[in-house]
Amino acid sequence: MGRSDIQKCLIPIEGVPIVEYVLERLHECGIKLILLLSGFHHDQVAAYISGVSFERSVVGQVYGGVDGENPAICRLQSFLKDEEFIYLGGDCIFAQGVIEKLLKCAERRPDDAAIVLATFESSMAPTHEHLNLDGERIVKVMAPDDPSAGSLAVMGTYYIRPKSFKFLRMVPPENLGSAFLQKAIDAGETVSVCPVTTPWFCIHTQDDLEKWNTSPMRKFLLGL
Repeated sequence: MGRSDIQKCLIPIEGVPIVEYVLERLHECGIKLILLLSGFHHDQVAAYISGVSFERSVVGQVYGGVDGENPAICRLQSFLKDEEFIYLGGDCIFAQGVIEKLLKCAERRPDDAAIVLATFESSMAPTHEHLNLDGERIVKVMAPDDPSAGSLAVMGTYYIRPKSFKFLRMVPPENLGSAFLQKAIDAGETVSVCPVTTPWFCIHTQDDLEKWNTSPMRKFLLGL
């Protein structure tokens, strides 16, 4: 966002911090334990948690460092042990029902290293990777500017199984979060996709924030 004064997940949209939209989606599908993985302005996230009452789940915080997204996720392993988990960015606003759909897809694909939530509504994701598929199986994760990239855009949300931690560790810190998927695919692991048609809103830059008033997600949430 080019801002040094605030943690991105705490930027308000319609007067509500972005992270509260994320938490609401998780509450809706009955998730009881939520860990906020923070680095930049870790203290602000801690202050936010201490100032909010969470009635439907236990919300904790883990310091992920400032070395990059994948190294931060790896720090969760000591907390999660051999548990499977959902990872989603705190800078995204999702429609109701998408997390439930991801959970159902994970139930059907118990041997996959990971399942990726992706959408055909990619107008708000100019910087997100796209997927080439063989049925439900992801064959390749492609840069958004690749002319041969598939039509599905990665939504930055994954159902991750413990076997994926070794692939997360293979990715250089400066790479985007989804880079570990290609490492898993290259190693012969199956990674599949959970496709949705609903929009979502992801904030990376000030330009993204300015797009909110005309975004499909705002219309979807507010019934405009």
